[in-house]
This record gives sequence, C-alpha cells and structure tokens, in this order.
Amino acid sequence: MSCTICERKAMKKLYNRPPKIQVFTNGAIVTTEKNTSGLTQNGGSRGPRDGWSKTAKTRCKKFALGIPHQNFEREGDQVYTVTLKLPSKINSWSARGRSRKITGPITGQQFKKTLKKMLDNLIPKSGQPCTSSRPWKRVFWVIELRTTDATPHIHAIVWTDQTEEDLTNRTQRQWVSLWNKCNVKTTAKHVHIERAYDVNGWLEYMLKRNAPANKKAQQEFLKYLTGIGNAWGYRPKNLFALNSPYEVDLDKRQMYRVRRVLHKFEIRQEELRQPGQKNKEKIAYLRRTLKCSYLNNVNVSETGPLVDDLKMRRSRAYSLTSFKVNEELVERLIEYIRTEGK
Repeated sequence: MSCTICERKAMKKLYNRPPKIQVFTNGAIVTTEKNTSGLTQNGGSRGPRDGWSKTAKTRCKKFALGIPHQNFEREGDQVYTVTLKLPSKINSWSARGRSRKITGPITGQQFKKTLKKMLDNLIPKSGQPCTSSRPWKRVFWVIELRTTDATPHIHAIVWTDQTEEDLTNRTQRQWVSLWNKCNVKTTAKHVHIERAYDVNGWLEYMLKRNAPANKKAQQEFLKYLTGIGNAWGYRPKNLFALNSPYEVDLDKRQMYRVRRVLHKFEIRQEELRQPGQKNKEKIAYLRRTLKCSYLNNVNVSETGPLVDDLKMRRSRAYSLTSFKVNEELVERLIEYIRTEGK
C-alpha cells in the first residue's frame, strides 16, 4: 500500500510543472503551475482536433513572441499586414448554443486546401529568391471564424523584398482566382494589405490578446468548422530561425508579483503612447485586471504588510503574455523580487 502511495506522489511530481517565466525576442510569457500528463513530449495534445486548443494558443503565442522581425527588417525586408476574407453569408449557422452546426459550401478541408495552394503559388521554391510573381518571402498566419455567418478568414504578416504594388496585385489575383475556381465569387476588395509600422501591435491583434469577448469568439468558434485542423502556421520553416527563450522557474508568490509588475509596466507604456480610443480601452482593461474585489471589504490601512498576501490569495492563477519587456528587464525584475524583503 505504501509503495502505491509513493508511486502516486512520484507521478504527481513528474507531471506538475512549476510556474515559470519565458522571455523571447519580442516579450515574455508567465505560465502557471501546469499538469503535463495529457500532453505529448513536444507539448501538444494527444490526437488531431479542429480549431484552437489551449496548447495551440500557447505554442502560437510563444512562436509570435520569438519572431526576430527586427533582424528581418535590418536585412532589408519590408513587413505587411494581410487580411484575406470571403464574401459574407456564404456559410450560416444551422443551430446555435452548445449544438452549433455550420452549413454552407466553405468547409474546413476546402479552406485549408485553398490556403495551401495559395502559399505554394506565392512563396518562392526552396533556395530561390523572391520575384514579383512569388513575393511572399516569409509569412505567419492565423485562421479565424466570422461569428455572424460562420465564414473563415485569415490574418497574416508577410515579409518581402518586392514592391508593395507587386505584393498587393499578386496576392489579390491568387486569392480571387483560387476561390473563383471553387465557384465562390471573390473580388480584390476581400484582400486587405497594409504596411506594418507596429509589428508587435499586429501580432497582438492576431493573437487576440486583450481582445473583447466577441473578438475572442472568432477563435473559439473555429472548432465548429469540421476539417479545419490546425489554426495557425508559418512558412518557410527554414527562414524563421528562433532562439531558445530565457527561462526562470518561479514559486507562486514570485509568479504573482511578476505578473502584477508586468501589468503595471504595460499600463505605463500605453499611457506614454499617443492617446486614442483603443489606447484608452486597453488601459481601462489592464487596470481592471489589477483590481482586487476582496480588498474592497477590508480596511487596507489596518492590514498593513498583509495587503500583498490578501491580493495573492484572491488572485486567480492565469498566464500572462507581454510584448513590452525584454530579457534584460526581466532579469532585473527577477533579481529584485528574489531579494525583496531580505
């Protein structure tokens, strides 16, 4: 009996991963304590699935945080945001609620097949340079579902050394041609391309970070599009040289402190930007995450040094992604927190 108990404890210790912070090229991600018993060695879930799983979202975030886009720009590449849509009301919801079902000509298999053809036609063959007919040097994309009519669309970020005119014209022609062959009447207006001046901002938008519920639903509802499979990707693999992140294991208190400091740092960064409506909404959202309703019912002046303990007990265990910090800043932050109170 005692051996069985020991074995269970050993398995529990093996499967529980402590909280940690990982710092990438573009930011950091703080993850909570995690039970890894349901994951494969590479971190994915067991078996295929459609849409966004929690693991897929985490892996996609880590990839986006690690894209060395400043190196790409130093090499002379220009970066563009790309949105590829289909006409509205092609698909529709035949049932809603927990038994949601999609009807219409756009299936997950067909959408992924068309995307693959487009990538094959726009990305140069291995070892070949970009040309006006194959202007996509590098691309990272995500797939979402329009919640109003269950129609999928793509958000992407593309690097190229070709002109914006060549990039736009070739992308429009490919998207329209491929879908017209499938009897889906698509026009150039369904392709939107813009020069990206805030790469991290667009990456955050693609990941739906700090997005309202109706925007996040565009990711969540993709699972109802049967056959869509994996919801994100990048090509060509060999042109995304990603470095291993700087990692630090944390205890629960350190995780809580790091998370709050990163929240406050991001609020300050947003306050220093040129004010705008979206900017104000983001600041208000971040400030709400710092509020602790438990403290509203106590006299904070009487609790003294227990304030942080009360906040930590009330705080939910959730991961945090930040595009606002680098490795040097995090190293200083970890050193400060570990020596705090000594």
